[in-house]
Amino acid sequence: MRELIRHILREHTQKLTEAKRFVTYEMNDDSFARVFHLFLNELKVNEGFSHSKMKYAFNRTIRMWTLKPPEIISKNVLDYFIINHPNINPFKVNHRPRNKYGIDLIFEHTTPISTLLKQLEQSETLEQVKSAMNNYSGLCIISKEEDKCLERGGYSRKRPQGWRQAYDSCGIEVMDENQYNTYKQEKLNP
Repeated sequence: MRELIRHILREHTQKLTEAKRFVTYEMNDDSFARVFHLFLNELKVNEGFSHSKMKYAFNRTIRMWTLKPPEIISKNVLDYFIINHPNINPFKVNHRPRNKYGIDLIFEHTTPISTLLKQLEQSETLEQVKSAMNNYSGLCIISKEEDKCLERGGYSRKRPQGWRQAYDSCGIEVMDENQYNTYKQEKLNP
């Protein structure tokens, strides 16, 4: 009986810790676009130490903008959740601590930040900044082993043929939340 109570409390506690602080995690991309455009204009007229610090701040701001909930997750990670944590939606997990669920989860930028930064730096107008932001592919949750495969393939900082080719070369299959829900039902109810 104690084990049952502990199990129920543990499951309930996990659900409570998954509760989000905000109702939605929608970002105001227009506001970020204006800030990015301002950064770009200031980077053009500054040099030396100021330029270096502003570029660092620009990079950090880009990283904050990209920390949106992932829209895709590796099938291997999803399989792990179906087997080990069937009541937890992996699309709602937090990135800290990384191994909270017994697997090292990596919140991976499908388009490297350095690539996004270069695309933004080539933008002259606010509309071009917005276009580069719209083309950003987002985050994907992958396993540590899948991340190591990307590193071994030289895909940590560069993906010349795009993220899909890099993932294909490592055998990383991804699903969005709708695909996952269908897949989960098929796995749990054969």
